[in-house]
Amino acid sequence: MLFEHFTKVAETMLAKADEIGVANHATITGTARELIITELFSKNLPRGFDYVTGEIVASNSDRSGQVDILVVPQYAPRLELADPYCLAFAEAVACVVEAKSTLTTAKLENRSELRNALESIAKIRNLPLNLDPWPWTASVARTNYRLDHIPCSIVAFDGPTKETLISQLESWAEQHGKSALPNTVTCIRRNYTIVRNDDWHYISANIPVSMRSDIYIDGNDPCLYDLFVYMMKCLQAWDYARPRTPLNRYK
Repeated sequence: MLFEHFTKVAETMLAKADEIGVANHATITGTARELIITELFSKNLPRGFDYVTGEIVASNSDRSGQVDILVVPQYAPRLELADPYCLAFAEAVACVVEAKSTLTTAKLENRSELRNALESIAKIRNLPLNLDPWPWTASVARTNYRLDHIPCSIVAFDGPTKETLISQLESWAEQHGKSALPNTVTCIRRNYTIVRNDDWHYISANIPVSMRSDIYIDGNDPCLYDLFVYMMKCLQAWDYARPRTPLNRYK
């Protein structure tokens, strides 16, 4: 059922994205397609979260810059500027998504949409977190795993082949370390989602060698299903821990 549902959702999203293309204006089409992705989350993920656009601010006053989609627990405080724009406290963001019409690639020293997304994620990863309890944990076969950062995903309507993308991400990891990589990358038109090979979501030893590289695992299912399952794990982990927001650090 879920495979069929998310396959049809992907078809609908692509049709809407193509229709928006008649606007022939980058800002209009980009914003509209971002709203389509936001609608995907709001219609399919838990109701206890808001899906907004804005900026993350840390307790030391560092900021992320604009983030396309912030997933903020409804119980958590945030500073609303104008719907749907807000300032979100670093300890009140369950995960983030960078939305792209086309995830262009180029040599890493040149500008591309992939590089833009990776640089945005790097800013988020550099924000200090004072979370208690830590939300992104999992226990499998008596072994504990955890993410050490806010989960970051990239979702694009179109983009490179999976092989090209992984090659680009491997080069980025060589320069900046594996911790700088996005947790998932989804290309809807090419129907793939790749997930970080860090044992938090998939246990690498249980995945066939043909489906994994050193840094990523191929979900090998309908792309939006793989993204949905990953996001659900992030949000359920957050909801179970329900960490407090240390407002005394933001005076």
